[in-house]
Amino acid sequence: MASLVRSWPLFLCFVFSLYSIIEATVPSSTFVKQDTETSENLTISVNVPATASSDDLFFYMSAPSVQGWIAFGIGSEMKGSLIFVAYSSEDGTNVTVSPRLGKGHVMPEHYSNTTVEVLAGSGITNDTYIVQAKCSNCRSWDGGSLDATSTSQSMIFALGSEDNVVKSDSESATIQQHYTYGHFTLNMKAATGTGGVPVPNNSGNSTVTQSSATNDGSISRAVHAILMVGSFVGGYPMGVLLFRIFGKVWMHWLVQSIATLAVILGAASGIYLSVKYDKHPKLNSAHQGIGLALTILVIAQLTLGFMHHRIFTKTKSPTIMGKIHRILGPSVILFGIVNGAIGFEFAGRGRYLITYIVLVTAVALGALGILFMKKRKQRKKDAMNSVAAQNMRRPDIPLENYAGKISKMADEHTPLIAVVHVAPPRHRYPHSALRRFCTVALGSLLIAVVICFLIPVVFLPEHLKGHRHHHWSDPYLPSTVLSHSQGLNKSDLHDILVSTPDEGKAREWSQYYTAGPHLAGKNLSQALWTRDRWQEWGIKSEVVAYDIYINYPVDHRLALLKLGEKKKGVKEQHYKVSYECGLKEDVLEEDSTTGLPDQIPTFHGYSASGNVTAPYVYVNFGTFEDFEDLIRANVTLEGKIAIAKYGKCFRGLKTKRAQELGMIGIVLYTDPQEDGEITEVNGYGTYPNGPARNPSSVQRGSLLPGDPTTPGYASKPGVPRADPHYSTPKIPSLPISYQDALPLLTALNGYGPKASDFGSAWQGGGLSHKGIEYNIGPTPDDVVLNLMNEQEYVTTPLWNVIGIINGTIPDEAVVIGNHRDAWIAGGAGDPNSGSAALNEAIRSFGKAVEAGYKPLRTIVFASWDGEEYNLIGSTEWVEDYLTWLDKGSIAYINLDDLSGTHFSASASPLLVKALHEVTKAIPSPNQTVAGQSVYDLWGGYTSTIGSGSDFTAFQDFAGIPSLSFTFGRTSTDPVYHYHSIYDSFYWMDKFGDPSWHYHVAAAKVINLLTVALVESPVINFNATDYAAGLKVYLERAKQVAISTNSSSFSFKHLDHALDHLEAISKSFDAHAESLASQLSDSLPWWKWWQKVKLLYQIRKVNDQYKYLERQMLYPEGLDGRTFFKHVVFAPGRWTGYAGATFPGLIESFEDGNSTNAERWGNIILERLKGAIELLE
Repeated sequence: MASLVRSWPLFLCFVFSLYSIIEATVPSSTFVKQDTETSENLTISVNVPATASSDDLFFYMSAPSVQGWIAFGIGSEMKGSLIFVAYSSEDGTNVTVSPRLGKGHVMPEHYSNTTVEVLAGSGITNDTYIVQAKCSNCRSWDGGSLDATSTSQSMIFALGSEDNVVKSDSESATIQQHYTYGHFTLNMKAATGTGGVPVPNNSGNSTVTQSSATNDGSISRAVHAILMVGSFVGGYPMGVLLFRIFGKVWMHWLVQSIATLAVILGAASGIYLSVKYDKHPKLNSAHQGIGLALTILVIAQLTLGFMHHRIFTKTKSPTIMGKIHRILGPSVILFGIVNGAIGFEFAGRGRYLITYIVLVTAVALGALGILFMKKRKQRKKDAMNSVAAQNMRRPDIPLENYAGKISKMADEHTPLIAVVHVAPPRHRYPHSALRRFCTVALGSLLIAVVICFLIPVVFLPEHLKGHRHHHWSDPYLPSTVLSHSQGLNKSDLHDILVSTPDEGKAREWSQYYTAGPHLAGKNLSQALWTRDRWQEWGIKSEVVAYDIYINYPVDHRLALLKLGEKKKGVKEQHYKVSYECGLKEDVLEEDSTTGLPDQIPTFHGYSASGNVTAPYVYVNFGTFEDFEDLIRANVTLEGKIAIAKYGKCFRGLKTKRAQELGMIGIVLYTDPQEDGEITEVNGYGTYPNGPARNPSSVQRGSLLPGDPTTPGYASKPGVPRADPHYSTPKIPSLPISYQDALPLLTALNGYGPKASDFGSAWQGGGLSHKGIEYNIGPTPDDVVLNLMNEQEYVTTPLWNVIGIINGTIPDEAVVIGNHRDAWIAGGAGDPNSGSAALNEAIRSFGKAVEAGYKPLRTIVFASWDGEEYNLIGSTEWVEDYLTWLDKGSIAYINLDDLSGTHFSASASPLLVKALHEVTKAIPSPNQTVAGQSVYDLWGGYTSTIGSGSDFTAFQDFAGIPSLSFTFGRTSTDPVYHYHSIYDSFYWMDKFGDPSWHYHVAAAKVINLLTVALVESPVINFNATDYAAGLKVYLERAKQVAISTNSSSFSFKHLDHALDHLEAISKSFDAHAESLASQLSDSLPWWKWWQKVKLLYQIRKVNDQYKYLERQMLYPEGLDGRTFFKHVVFAPGRWTGYAGATFPGLIESFEDGNSTNAERWGNIILERLKGAIELLE
């Protein structure tokens, strides 16, 4: 025991020495800001690891947690500095540290190139922020760097206002302007050494500096407050008092002139503060708006006073300017005082409001007291003068003779009182006090009305200005969204939009459009007819033309050739025609359009001209996977012609892949296996004798997206054009019927492996009953195919028809479109069933407009030309109007064809909620169960939006949330002859939609979906659905990563960002719903400010909804497909129609390119962060 006691001092020395050694290993440099009078204390300490390869920085911060946030930055000023901002976490127990890049006197933005790790020991303890952090990649940044060898590294610090405490887990949280800031320097050389958290201490390894701080905008802000408060609370009232007490005009003029000059200077300083500190730099807040109006009024008030004085000194008579001057003055002072109170709240200095109110009250009471004493003294004097006058009067002298001696003369102090004779005292106006009060009250009311009008009309954001004409009282209130004054309310609108679409009219429009050929660039008469009908229905419309580069067929041939028998004495053998393909569809007596003399031949849009002869290979559907299967099976493809079935992927991609593999031509046909149950083999008659496919039907179609000569910009006359041969196919192609394909497939029997030898994707051909074995080939050299295709390429105009109903919000619009052109004389399904439905929708809205309807948002209708040449008309229009669409369009609704009874849709997740609501309200044409809605039969599943129709440019290029719907074919519906002359009016009238009920249902979906998006005050989007959809898409990407052995890719950051986005989205949607619910509250007119505030909040929410989809655009576009800018949605690289999700990332996995996968992971992460910042 004694030995332990003796060794205890030694043990303490050992511990102290060890502690000193540990402390000595963490050198630091520290800044301390101490303020004993306020809570504005701050300690900052930094440590620079000496490791040569390290780019890290350790730092420590502490400050009272009453501060809104705390920060320090590396640099001499905000611009170019790397700033570390710390604030409370969402739950208030920990701290969030955000690295940001200063860009001047604006809120610094989150800097993602730098990572900050919050270390153990950080948090909020005893009402104090404690920040212990490690920063990676922070010794250099965009625009600056840290000099670790400097003994006086420039630093800045700032503290957020106590009135604006930030609580967030996001590194991109919005922070309000700093209240206190300052500059200091640190000895970085002394802070360099062993890395670690530099907890401040008094050891020799810590250098400490102190610096004075400046309150944010202390000079400018104080100048502004002193000038304005001094003028309205002090200067103007003092000028009035001096005039009332002493009656000296020069005193009044001098003081009021000084006060007016002070107001002008104060307004200038306010504008300076707003612009410099990014505080509503557009001057569109209430405080700024009222302040500017008051500045104009005080200048007018001074001018009125001066002009009155000038005239009065000459005429000694009252002037109208004097009257206005006396009424306007008190009103301006009153509103100036009120605006001062608003200003304290605007500047985030609400804690000074009580002091301000006390000051105003004291001044008001003092002024009233002085005026009361003055009035009392004046009454005594008047009474004494009256008695003296009575005593002086002689009976023999008329009263008029005394007027010039002891009368109360008119002067500038009492300019409205005429000269009166001395008489016993009496009030000229018995109720003068009441009259004065009423005058001031009336003037104040007039000023209030003017300001209440000016704020919404002049100072509100642009979209609220639009309401002043029609929706002024409550522009977003559901009860007043429609103009009752013109006899149309919500119920009336609904009735018109639901009752107007008519089966007979839809049939009439379909019959017109399908009566003759209307290929792109050859349907001007239909464009003009469409425009005229829309205008006839009250919709302002015009034809918009573009010059496009397209092809038209000249000649074609497809023949099966077999080498003839070798004859004696003949050296050369000649091929003989074994089968000459008809390459045309049969004329049907029942279907009159099939026999038109100007029927368009079968061909492919943008196909190459050529004449090739070679053996051929059956390539199944010609998908990327099918070609890979053939390569693995050692099937020779180079130099051969491909025979492929339509389906599974875009026809242009079949051609592209065949060309890449060295094939010299491709032939496409439609196999009956795609027709479901309705086939000839199942006993159904072929069209026109039954619902099965006519054997001679041919599917035409395009091989390219958009005009290849003007990629990314509109095809206007005179624009520069790229070489079309760069992107158009190099091998000829032809579409044929399965009737023409039979001899070709029969000739393959016995050559090469069979389709049944491959995987499941090769099974199920529909021509086995015709003797087809589906051998792959290739055919032997004595069995070849001659493919000749001659095309004429021309630059020709096409004609879009655009109609518009202007809404009261100028920068929010919904576009609804359908294409008008077809490959054939016909097109009753694709596209003119959609054209008929769109016409009925437009006719419905025309009736509503005639009844007095004006939409809240603008509605744009489009009849596109050139869609069949792969979306040229809509693509050119989007490229042409991209700037307007980016600022103004909130959604695009597309309807292509109606070919069956099953409702289906593909859409951006933002629009799913609105679509569900609308389809639940529309009865299904199928009433096998009475009362069932379109939604009931549909079920609500919405597929991923990809390509294949006019929504592509809107969604994938411009980032506009899009939706495309149809009533499509089921496996038991009559076969739809896609892009064939049998897609005719006769087919639609007999098989497709004989009742025309589905056409009417489609028109109703357009009508109610448009109203749901146009008339909903808060845009009818759902950000939570969007975030949830992205999470589902990311899970798909994870599955692809596993299947392609790309499991080394880390999804950690993307998962975290999506979790954050989903949480933010839920909060955001709840906020939007709250705003929408507040609209139903009836606010009295005198609470106009609450209305203005609510409208402004809704405007902000709508802008956030509008731009959410745009956050997913990547300007450089996808790899190899730069037209597609969306990082979430695109057509599949080797499918073309079906939507692919996170295409850049998934395609990198499929290519085995881990570097590119990391690149796309970062691109997606930045887009997600942008969305999070937008919604925060």
